[in-house]
Amino acid sequence: MIRPEGTGVGSLYPQLSSDGEVIRSEATGLGSLYPQLSSDGEMIRPEGTGVGSLYPQLSSDGEVIRPEGTGLGACTLNFPVMESEGEVIRPEGTGLGSLYPQLSSDGEVIRPEATGLGSLYPQLSSDGEVIRPEATGLGACTLNFPVCDAILDEGDSVLTEEFTYACVFNTIIPIGAKSSSVKSDCDGMLPSSLETVLSSWDEQTDGRCPRLMYCCPSAANPTGITWSLARKQEIYKIARTYGILILEDDPYFLIQFAKPRVPSFLSLDTDGRVIRLDTFTKLLSAGARLGYMSRPTDLLERITRHMVTTTCHPGNLSQIFILKVLQHMDHDGFIKHGKKVADFYKQRAQTAVRVAEKYLTGLAEWEVPHGGMFLWIHMLGVQDSSKVVAMAMERGAIFTDGAFFTSAQKPSEYIRMSFSLNSEEELDKAVNILATVIREEQQL
Repeated sequence: MIRPEGTGVGSLYPQLSSDGEVIRSEATGLGSLYPQLSSDGEMIRPEGTGVGSLYPQLSSDGEVIRPEGTGLGACTLNFPVMESEGEVIRPEGTGLGSLYPQLSSDGEVIRPEATGLGSLYPQLSSDGEVIRPEATGLGACTLNFPVCDAILDEGDSVLTEEFTYACVFNTIIPIGAKSSSVKSDCDGMLPSSLETVLSSWDEQTDGRCPRLMYCCPSAANPTGITWSLARKQEIYKIARTYGILILEDDPYFLIQFAKPRVPSFLSLDTDGRVIRLDTFTKLLSAGARLGYMSRPTDLLERITRHMVTTTCHPGNLSQIFILKVLQHMDHDGFIKHGKKVADFYKQRAQTAVRVAEKYLTGLAEWEVPHGGMFLWIHMLGVQDSSKVVAMAMERGAIFTDGAFFTSAQKPSEYIRMSFSLNSEEELDKAVNILATVIREEQQL
């Protein structure tokens, strides 16, 4: 089994079996690595990718009950079921952040406003711009929901690229919002397409005009595209014209291959319309699950409320771990580490492109990644990527169906390949399998 898709720590470890045999984990989380536990000694195979399915079957009266889902304490499971409409109350000390003084750039000690450790970190930048983290979450992904919930109402639309990180769809659907896609090219979202969508918007038939745009502008997942500075400036100008907030989800910012890096939307912001999300998971530790939000501060009360009713705060152990690493690295060391990670993935990307050219020339098209860890492949003569993904999986190579990254309810001609973990030999075998499957699908 060749697994190019595993970007988490789970897929790095061998799976442990009950008889000592080493088996490659089928899940991307650590849950599948634990021994199969039961309350009566019987071995049970975990059903999910998390540790929840490993717990003994619990009951209060002798009846056996299988847990269906787990969270960070029962508090985190309350929010999806019931959201309080009561008064917003700012917690005084529910997370680790409130236990420490906030570090400021001039040495002044300030009490942190957020419930996580975000305010303790040095003000991070990659190109000289200073960014102050305002709130923290379990990776940037968990901050998407409270941000969207604070801005959106049921029936609203969110502007996204045609293909973008799938988390945004899972975030807005429970709110009752929907995605309105905008076309892109190799420089990012097309201003002409965005202008067309907004200028032709009919609130009688389409609902309220969008007031939020979601983007992953650096080495985007899944496309690997980094928006150019000129493109960002044009998009920002349109956003100002139509009064649109920009949710800049940017986990791969420091993993841009070209130097100097393209500045962030936040660095271009002159009127407080950019909400920026960052994470340490792509640079320091995926398992740490720690991200942070920067500006605008008037959203903090609602973000804090969500944190109290969901995660409360990122795990204390993760916060201390990341804090100690950052204190050891200091600001310049962290930026140098980002460059080192970018150089590592650049070499992986070059290998992936070389293998693609070897096997897929004439069968598919792709853009050379601008950063990150994914190759976005457009298959020629294939209308439904899910069939290709299924056939490749049967032969030992795993790719991701392109339909996963769009809100359109239709088959896709694209697939995503990750090059984060695999050797050149493994990538060679996987892409050879893909080429064979594409040829078979083209002949049908």
